[in-house]
Amino acid sequence: MSSSPQDQLDRTLEEYRRKREDLRGLHERMARISATVTAPRKVVSITVGQQGDVTALTFPSGAYKSMVPAELAAVVLETVRQAQAKVREELATMMEPMMPPGFAVRDLLAGKADLDRLLPDEPGLDGVFLRRDGQ
Repeated sequence: MSSSPQDQLDRTLEEYRRKREDLRGLHERMARISATVTAPRKVVSITVGQQGDVTALTFPSGAYKSMVPAELAAVVLETVRQAQAKVREELATMMEPMMPPGFAVRDLLAGKADLDRLLPDEPGLDGVFLRRDGQ
């Protein structure tokens, strides 16, 4: 059963509006994302925001007092890396449903994505428009 060009256009516009609303909601959730990681022995606890920026750093115990500066620095840096990785993983999980099938979100977040696969030279418009002969 075929439908009129107007019906096809109406369905396409409705799908576009739904996807746009989904994307708006995703954007709002992404703006609020953060991750907190606490190092072993509670040496340091670090929170990072969506972009991986440190938003909080606390020393929940006195364990850091017995550490030499280089050791403490290494623990702080490793904890920051773990918090950043946690945020990236949460972002990837959020974004995955919005990506085309087979597109690796984690590659996108790591800067290794195949952008031609995400945005090909020619968009796929199969089934959106009818040929002039009505088919």
